[in-house]
Amino acid sequence: MFAKKINKNIDVELMKGELQQSLPTYEIRVRGRNIRFYSSVEEFAAEYPLSFLMELYKLDMLYDLFILPALVPN
Repeated sequence: MFAKKINKNIDVELMKGELQQSLPTYEIRVRGRNIRFYSSVEEFAAEYPLSFLMELYKLDMLYDLFILPALVPN
């Protein structure tokens, strides 16, 4: 709770860190209301809604429903 008062984007940063750990060849950036994934290795670039990814993260299903099904090639 205290961390949220200091950094209101703490959940976004934690989710981004988890994505970066699972997708090390990707550049992952928050762009407004979207998250952009770019990988020159995979020749892939896409944006997904931040709200969608945050819901998956909060339900602890980010890996199972986003990374594992290869919505982002890995």
